Amino acid sequence: MFPRIKHAVAALAVVALITGPALAVPTTIVDTTAGNATVDGTINAGEYVGFSTGVGTGFGDVIGDGSELYVDSDLAGVAFGLSTGAGNLDNQMVIYIDSTAGGFNDTASFDDNADPLRAAISGLAADGTGNRSTLTFAPGFEADYAIGVEAGFAGLWQLVGPGSHSFVASADLAPTGDPAAGDFELIFDLSEIGLLPGESFTYVVTYLNAFDAFRSNEFHGVAVTPDANIGAGNFVMSDGDFNTFTTYEEPVDTDDDSWGAVKSLYEN
Repeated sequence: MFPRIKHAVAALAVVALITGPALAVPTTIVDTTAGNATVDGTINAGEYVGFSTGVGTGFGDVIGDGSELYVDSDLAGVAFGLSTGAGNLDNQMVIYIDSTAGGFNDTASFDDNADPLRAAISGLAADGTGNRSTLTFAPGFEADYAIGVEAGFAGLWQLVGPGSHSFVASADLAPTGDPAAGDFELIFDLSEIGLLPGESFTYVVTYLNAFDAFRSNEFHGVAVTPDANIGAGNFVMSDGDFNTFTTYEEPVDTDDDSWGAVKSLYEN
């Protein structure tokens, strides 16, 4: 039920930071378009405002070198779309989100392994052996929320450590039940991660087998590929290892008398 995939991979050093929807690791994306993606399980050309590319191929290139992680928003919500590499989504992907003040700079205190997705978020084996794979995030990144994704379900949790992560909502994964689908999409409300339109969040993405906490070397938002799969070990991210997304905000007409127009004059 929880197959472990082990494939050694040579290190790939890719260091870049580009503003906009260009290919980059890590990537900064600013949404200036009003529409959001349609979450139907198919990623269409031009549907998303931008994307990042992954690193690593240790689990067969699921979220690694050949993958793209798309993001888009409107005034209400944020959508992610994963176009996998050569591998199938047989294990668990976690998107850690830093969107509010405070949070966790590592996963060391997480002990919730009550189901595979919460075990993946915690980096603590679901099999009860106590195996752990701890992430230490980049300086300045303090995770508040995490989206756990497997082929059958995606959910958003507020992080708690120690203790049970607080379930916020389903992320409406499409499709479900087919690890080989190739395209996966999900969506959640801005308010569910404590944000208003126009505000930004940072995120980093990892992929592991939650059953025994065996982590791959596949990431989004990490500049340099780990030399090999991390396994039940520790991984410390480098300075700047995260993506940044600024959500869509409706433009303000500075010629009108609305409070938004007046407020914009002081902000600028």
